[in-house]
Amino acid sequence: MAESAGVRKNFVGEYRLSLGCGAFIFILFTLPGSLASSLRHKFWFLKFLTSDSFVHFAAMALFSLALAFDYLRERKLIPWFRVVMISLGYGIILEMIQMVIPGRTFDLRDMVFDSAGVIFILIILSLSPQKWGHKHFCFRQRSGKSK
Repeated sequence: MAESAGVRKNFVGEYRLSLGCGAFIFILFTLPGSLASSLRHKFWFLKFLTSDSFVHFAAMALFSLALAFDYLRERKLIPWFRVVMISLGYGIILEMIQMVIPGRTFDLRDMVFDSAGVIFILIILSLSPQKWGHKHFCFRQRSGKSK
């Protein structure tokens, strides 16, 4: 029993950034529609930030970035396929949960923006080798003879 608790503590420790980010996104995406709408009217500066498309794009980009950092911190490599699949799966699950929340709906457009946020982070991090270095990425190296 003690060993099981140790494994769980290690998991939470390894993925604390992505778990925290995921929890924040879960709360944000499961707010009733009426509450999100009232926040837009009370705080004028939140109008852009609470644009549904922007929120989905930014939230999933942030989640993917947090997951990549967690992998990088513990393993020194970022398994991008896993990061993308986990992030997209989480976005799909959140959309399905929204079907049962008053004032929220399942929307394919939201899933497109979720996916765009994930892909955006993948591109940004893969294009900045001076910061990350190619050694941190788990992309397969092509083995072949150049002609």
